[in-house]
Amino acid sequence: MFKSKRRPIVIPQSEHARLSGIITSLWGNDDFDKPSFDFQSFVLGVILHDRGYDPLDNKAIGETSGEAWLQTQRDGIMRSCENPIANITTLLHIRRLLSALDSPIIKEHINLANQQIDLSLAKTEHSLADFEWADRITDSCDSTSFAFSFEEPQQIKRLVSPRVGSDETIEVEFSVDGMGLIRAEPWTLSVDRYEGFIMGYELDGYPERLEPVYVPFSIVR
Repeated sequence: MFKSKRRPIVIPQSEHARLSGIITSLWGNDDFDKPSFDFQSFVLGVILHDRGYDPLDNKAIGETSGEAWLQTQRDGIMRSCENPIANITTLLHIRRLLSALDSPIIKEHINLANQQIDLSLAKTEHSLADFEWADRITDSCDSTSFAFSFEEPQQIKRLVSPRVGSDETIEVEFSVDGMGLIRAEPWTLSVDRYEGFIMGYELDGYPERLEPVYVPFSIVR
């Protein structure tokens, strides 16, 4: 869960993941391609990228032990879904997180993720490279939602490959103002404006006492 930096509320991982999926669903325009495989399945994979967490998790970002975090990632690896495109999308995200660390147990988890990726790849007509290209989109949308969920101003820079099959990348800066506004430069999305909301909860008593809080957002060019 995310503890807001400006007020006493929390945003669970499931709502952060839903916002990641919403941003992903808007991806693509004349300058930025969508993935070469089924787009709705890709969006589903992004929504599921934190599937190791419970729907109303109580694992505060920055306050959870390394052991608990690693178990969560393992749960995410093993909570497979039938859709192979969605499954690979989720697994590549988890593998990317794990790859930032280095230890024998981390390598075991990466190997486990690779095994699951191979099983799902065998059910598609696409290559691992196709999915790794799209993982930059997953990382961008997840990171933007991640920053948003703390409700403080942040700028996130990510390398994105604009064209399917190309190794060429450009830097995109995604920014949140801490009050609900999300922007990107250059613009990577299919619409100039999109408004929606996710759900937060009052910090006091969470998760035993669930007092919902409406958290609006505006994605604006």
